[in-house]
Formats: sequence, structure tokens, C-alpha cells
Amino acid sequence: MFRILFFVAFIAVFSHAFDMDSSNNIDIKNLPNFYKVIKNGDYKAFRQYISKFVDINGRADGGNTALMVASANGRLQMVKDLVGLGAKVDTQNDMGASPLSFASSLGYKEIVEFLIDSGADVNILNEDNYTPLMFAVSGNYIEIVKILLDMDADINIINKYGYSALDIAKQNGNPQIIKLLLDSSN
Repeated sequence: MFRILFFVAFIAVFSHAFDMDSSNNIDIKNLPNFYKVIKNGDYKAFRQYISKFVDINGRADGGNTALMVASANGRLQMVKDLVGLGAKVDTQNDMGASPLSFASSLGYKEIVEFLIDSGADVNILNEDNYTPLMFAVSGNYIEIVKILLDMDADINIINKYGYSALDIAKQNGNPQIIKLLLDSSN
């Protein structure tokens, strides 16, 4: 159920059109072509966009940023480039999702590590009080759960629906994650 709720929200946020205006500036009324370039992993076009001084922290429909799109699509080098150019690692979209939330929920371990090393808050909450740890637990991403726990992710946070990361793990029935969470609470 937790995964379904998240992915419905995820699809709603990323299902908008992509546009640029005639002057090659990002049209923030719709997700720009820049975001399509990121989703498709076109690194050459990506480098061209960032060399034109695209607003690295600009927001499009749903409040998404380029860093969120790169994190949600597993584009590690783009994530590194964006952060290097000043992208804010803890920015949140209109639903409270952050780059770390996206990477944690989709199993992108290297991006999770990089974002944390770049200062991302491991306990950042979305509008439903879900944490990156809860998203990693929901997706059964054991390695990401370990990373977040090692970085002091709070296992006691309760989401809007009254569940902690441990409750989610128990509902998912993953004994390895349950053990990791129980061991970290001692």
C-alpha cells in the first residue's frame, strides 16, 4: 500500500508536458525540455543546457527541480554536476519530495550516498511525513536502508498514517530490514 501511494503521487508529479519558449529560456509553466534531456540521460545535451546558465534551482510544474528529475531517473553524473553548480540538495517539490526521497524510493544507492555526502537531510519529511528511510523500506532497498541508518536516520518518525519505518517493514514482511531497524533501535 505504501509503495502504491508513493508511486501514484510520483506519476502525478512527473506526468506533465515538456516545453521551452522561443528564446531558449526555460518555460516554467511546464516541465522544460531540459528535464526531458535529464530523464533520457542525454549527457551532451545536458552539458549544453547547463552551459547556457539554466537556473539550476528553477522549478517547474509540481515544484520539481532538475536535481529531483536527475535523482528520480538515476542520473548520477548529472546529479553530481547539478550539485557542483549549486543545486540545493534539500529542496522539496509541492508534495514535499526531495532529491533524496526520490533516490531512496527508487533504489539509486550511489545517488543516495552522494546526496548525503553533499549534506542532504536524511530525516527530511514530505507532506505525509514520509522520510527517505520509509521510502527505502517500502521499496525493500536493504543497502539504502543500511546507509540511511548509518547516517542516523530516525526510525521513530511516524508518518501521517500512523506508521513508522519499522511498521512499514513489518507490513512488507522483509525480515532483513526488520532486523536492521530493530538492531538500530538498541
